Amino acid sequence: MPPELKAYVANCLGFHEIGRLILDEYILPRIRETGITPMEPFTICGPYVPIKETSSTDSYYDRVILWQKFNKKIVTINEQTMLECQLMLPILDGNRDVDEGIADEMRFWYHKGLGSIYALRTDFRRSENIGCIVHPHLQSVIERSEGKLCTSMDEWFDEMEGYYKSYQ
Repeated sequence: MPPELKAYVANCLGFHEIGRLILDEYILPRIRETGITPMEPFTICGPYVPIKETSSTDSYYDRVILWQKFNKKIVTINEQTMLECQLMLPILDGNRDVDEGIADEMRFWYHKGLGSIYALRTDFRRSENIGCIVHPHLQSVIERSEGKLCTSMDEWFDEMEGYYKSYQ
């Protein structure tokens, strides 16, 4: 049996219901079909989100404290999860600028030398620099990781399949 290939799926889709639906019903199953095990941060960190506690307290100060505790956990959990993976699959859609959390995760990944980054950017709103699809620094990080910035989902899944085949 070939070794398991885990991929960190950095994204901001988990912040809203429609994004969660697309992620859970389409993207994650398609990644699994390629043979890759997706490690998705909203799924992994979900048990640590103090949603019930934050809605049950009337004190703004108490809610801030709860979220501060969560914020300290989430960074450690996400970084530990990335260290367990061999591939990064960030989804860079959702705004003209890339989500700052995803950008930071990509920076962490690249500077730790954890492997290739195969990013997805289907949003037609490009970087303010017309020579790039995303911010030049992020595009450079993707290219230096020997990964690829894909501009369609079909291309992205094809790249995953090719990576998985070469990994075995």
